[in-house]
Amino acid sequence: MKSDGSDKKQITNTQEYEFSISYSPKAGRIWFIRAKEIVDFPTGEVWSIKVDGTDEKRITAGQLKIRFAAVSPDGLKIGISHIKEIPEIYPGGPAGETSNVWIMDATAQDQTEEDYHIALSDDLNAVDNTDMGREGSTFCAWSPDSDQISFTFKPDQSSSLGISSRSIYIAGKDGSGRKEIGGSMDHPTFSPNGEYIAGDNGMHWDTIGLKAITTTGEDYKQIEPIPTNDLYSVGKPAWIGNNKITYALTTHPPQAEQSTTTLYLSNLDGLDKATVVPQLEVEGTIRNPAINFTENKIVFEVEHFYQQGGEKTYYIWIVNEDGSGLKKLTTGPEDTEPTWIKE
Repeated sequence: MKSDGSDKKQITNTQEYEFSISYSPKAGRIWFIRAKEIVDFPTGEVWSIKVDGTDEKRITAGQLKIRFAAVSPDGLKIGISHIKEIPEIYPGGPAGETSNVWIMDATAQDQTEEDYHIALSDDLNAVDNTDMGREGSTFCAWSPDSDQISFTFKPDQSSSLGISSRSIYIAGKDGSGRKEIGGSMDHPTFSPNGEYIAGDNGMHWDTIGLKAITTTGEDYKQIEPIPTNDLYSVGKPAWIGNNKITYALTTHPPQAEQSTTTLYLSNLDGLDKATVVPQLEVEGTIRNPAINFTENKIVFEVEHFYQQGGEKTYYIWIVNEDGSGLKKLTTGPEDTEPTWIKE
């Protein structure tokens, strides 16, 4: 649809669940995951389609159980987080699942596990020789020049303690030069110049701040500090140019029945933070902001929770960088993951 909500076009038509959308401007195509079952953490196969809804292709096949996918900007490679069952760690112990990040061809069709791929995190589980995995690597992101990929890794023992200790890794598009550049980070997002990677960070699930770290790992900026009083969580950020970040912060006050969410805009030092959309303007939880190509509009999703029946409804909203022009673009019931495209 257009940025004013007009001219909506449906480009897929299936009863299956489609999610994890990414777009390549150079290829003019959208990549996404199509799942047969709608569950809390769905998995499926990667598909690709032109923005006009033609030339649909199945990229992976063979029940790879993919949970997350991100195409490189040049449309040639795709990073996927796939789920595999793991046997019991010790006799009579628990079995479960682990997730690992691979790089695969974004243009070839019907690729299976036996086809060529670059494994980025499989060996991280094996090196420690402990009860790792169960979550492993979930999210990845590409640099603007498509030459590097960043991904997260989380060892299993952290989940048993109720903490999140994901680390950010970076590697070349061929898997070379892999190194850990920062700890306690998730949802990596490259700055437009490729110098920084931003991500939410923290130790406890509900005490998460926001920081940006250089791709060399030598310097980082604490944009939103880890709180000392009220608990809060920060969602996936989006860059506005190379020096400003927009993100949603959800506060969970003690003894409060309802959380509050605000969309902020901040510089890298966190000293010039401004409210873009206050909680009362949208009456819901803000998630997944995305910046358009001219860097002056922010599109985002809002989750509305209705007490009666416990149903949730999702809408897409848009706002200018300065907070003006706030508008709801869609009518639900489940409009999520806004992504800007160029036709």
